[in-house]
Amino acid sequence: MLTLVQRSGVARSFHVDSVSMADILPIVRQNVARESSIMTDDATRYKKLGEEFASHESVTTPKANTSPARFTPTPSRAIIRCLSAA
Repeated sequence: MLTLVQRSGVARSFHVDSVSMADILPIVRQNVARESSIMTDDATRYKKLGEEFASHESVTTPKANTSPARFTPTPSRAIIRCLSAA
């Protein structure tokens, strides 16, 4: 599951076949404005997002944690959270 959360709190979730950027990036490109700042967890798959969007920040999450990181969206900022089916 890939969930995109707008600063207003509105969330959109998408079923993805895997948590690879090949599956995630097309959805992000289609649903997030390029001038947005992106906030994700610290998974390495998100590292290249800063190249396509205004900025990319991440928060460290415990490896066993499957709940979204605590982060308050601000104007032009989106949170991206992707959970594996495992």
